[in-house]
Amino acid sequence: MKRTSADIFIAAKGYDIVSFLPLFAGRYIDNPDVTADVAWDLNDLYCDLMTDNYFRYFTELCHENRLKSYVEPYGLGNINSLDVTGTTGLAMGEFWMNRNITQVQSPISGAHIYGKNIISAESFTSEAQINWKMHPALARVTGDEAWALGINEFMFHRFTHQANTHGKPGMTMARWGSHIDRTQTWWMNAGKAWFEFIALGSYLLRQGYPVADVLVFVGDGSLNGHVSKEKLNSSIPAGIKYDCSNADVLINRIKIENNKLVLQ
Repeated sequence: MKRTSADIFIAAKGYDIVSFLPLFAGRYIDNPDVTADVAWDLNDLYCDLMTDNYFRYFTELCHENRLKSYVEPYGLGNINSLDVTGTTGLAMGEFWMNRNITQVQSPISGAHIYGKNIISAESFTSEAQINWKMHPALARVTGDEAWALGINEFMFHRFTHQANTHGKPGMTMARWGSHIDRTQTWWMNAGKAWFEFIALGSYLLRQGYPVADVLVFVGDGSLNGHVSKEKLNSSIPAGIKYDCSNADVLINRIKIENNKLVLQ
């Protein structure tokens, strides 16, 4: 028999959600504390279901078909981003040209705590202000910063198949770039050296094991993920590296050796 949403909730949390349905209309039930507790349970269940029934199952299907799953575990959905990272084949972030890099932290911390040595990113994304103006020297500034943060695989955004061997500048993705194509003016001169530089740097950055000075526990509440320095209650000095951990890793993957936290 197919389970209803109410069945799923009572199996997970031990009580019936039906009497609390006015919460979905923005009403309080009993008192603010009870309302907050039920909301906590709802968010927790949402995130667990997304982790297990969407991301974990997707990765299982990929593996059954000898594929690797790439997932960008962040955004505005009901997810605990570090939990999601643990289910994926490879975790991805994203970074844009001429912008602060802000969408790589959860994939980086998640990959570190789950022992994934390749950390990918949608890379060098831009809009119309760059597009065909993009070139390796310009891209290297942003790419080096992404490497320093922990990214070690670039997934180019974007590379468009140029089916017409004579048409230039060729196919685009409208306003989305940067344009990384064989029709770029630098492709046949600076292109080869840039790609070799990226390949070597990415390879070197995948060797060994990441070491952080501080481990930050993000808590049990959902939604959760990497916590930025600005949101930490305790300030971490500049130059001190830190990773964030969820409850799963803190309980199941970490042990203490020589007064240090070590991943198993």
